[in-house]
Amino acid sequence: MFALCLIGGIAYAHFFGGWITTIPAPMRWAVGTLVFAAGGIFGVAGLQRFLNLKVDFRPTKPAAKLVVGGAYRVTRNPMYVGLVSGLAGLGLFFGAIPMLLSAVVMFAYLNWYVIPREEAYLTRTFGEDYRAYCAKVRRWL
Repeated sequence: MFALCLIGGIAYAHFFGGWITTIPAPMRWAVGTLVFAAGGIFGVAGLQRFLNLKVDFRPTKPAAKLVVGGAYRVTRNPMYVGLVSGLAGLGLFFGAIPMLLSAVVMFAYLNWYVIPREEAYLTRTFGEDYRAYCAKVRRWL
């Protein structure tokens, strides 16, 4: 889905337009780079937590352990925050409104389709430990 949003946002902007013209390019570049980099750092920190604990991060594999700590103290989904921030950062950097909208589409897909299924699975798998974690840590930021 990330690739679809990325390619779709780029293609739409390229073929149909939708460029931000009211914000000076240097400002867009600075803010876009900051958003992209912050999201990337956050996403990589989430992935690194899985790797440090030797837990498979692929959502198609069974959850062997409830991963908390690190970036997971701030949000239950740091890798997803990284994906959405990456799309938004690119949209800002290039000044492409369709790219920004693709970040909204990615957020909606994750928030209302992917994450609820993952949360239901984690609740079944880890029970009260996961519910307590959810009570302390927000889904997003």
